[in-house]
Amino acid sequence: MPGAGKSGTCFYEYYIRMSIFKKDSVSVFALNIGRKLEFDVYHRLLHMIDKDKRDRILAYRRWQDGHLALFGDLMIRMLLIKQGIADNAGIHFVISDYGKPVVQGMPDFHFNISHSGEWVVCAVADQAVGIDIEQIAAIELSIADSFFCRKERDDIFSSNDPGVRFFDYWTLKESYIKFVGQGLSIPLNEYCIIFPGDHKINVEIGDKVDHSVYFKQYQFAPGYKMGVCSSAEHFADIYTVFSMEDVINFVLQEGEGRVMYLKE
Repeated sequence: MPGAGKSGTCFYEYYIRMSIFKKDSVSVFALNIGRKLEFDVYHRLLHMIDKDKRDRILAYRRWQDGHLALFGDLMIRMLLIKQGIADNAGIHFVISDYGKPVVQGMPDFHFNISHSGEWVVCAVADQAVGIDIEQIAAIELSIADSFFCRKERDDIFSSNDPGVRFFDYWTLKESYIKFVGQGLSIPLNEYCIIFPGDHKINVEIGDKVDHSVYFKQYQFAPGYKMGVCSSAEHFADIYTVFSMEDVINFVLQEGEGRVMYLKE
C-alpha cells in the first residue's frame, strides 16, 4: 500500500526501534477491520476498555461501527503500554470541555482518532493533533457553499475531479477543527485551507496565514482521503499499518502478566 509502513510479524521489532514520542513530531497509525470478530474474542477485547465506552459500542447497530470504535481505543492503549508509560488499568480516557478525548493524567500525550469505511486511524504527538479520514463517496457539491471559503470553492470547482478534491479539503478542515478542539464552534467557512506550493499546506484565517499550524496529507488506500494537523512541525514520512491480529495478539497474548482487564 502506498505510504504504508511495516506490519505483521515484524511489527513489534519495528515498533520497539521507533519512538512515537519524538519531540515536535507526529506519528500516524492505521488499521483495517477486514472481518467480524468471533463472539468470545470480541467480548474479551471489550473488557479491556472503560465500561462507559464499552456500553456505547454495544449500542451500535452495525458491527463495523463497533469494531472501528473498539480498535481505535485499543490502538492507543497498545501504544502507551508498549512504550512502558502505563498499564491498561492506568489508562482512562476523559472528554475535554469541547468534546476532545484525552488521557487522564497525561498532559504531554496528545492523540486523535478517526474512522470511515473499513479504516480506523490515529495520530499521536507531544502537542495537540487532529486527524480525519473519509471514504470518498458521491457528495452534493453545493454544500461547499455553506462550509468552504471562496478560495476553496474556486479550487474545487476548477479541478479535474471536484468530487475527489472536495474530500482533500474536507479532511484537512476536519483535522484542523479536531486539532483546535473546539468542535463546530469554529464555523468551517471562516478559515481557508491553502496550498501555496512545494507540497505545503497552510490555514488562512482572515487573510492571514497561521504559521504555527502544520498539515500533512498521506497517500492512503484507494477511495480514501486522510489529513493530519498539528502544532508539531514534523510528521512521520509514512504511516504504520496494524492488522487486527497485531492488536488482538498483543492484548490477549503479549498482555499476559500485565494489568490488562479493567475492573468494573
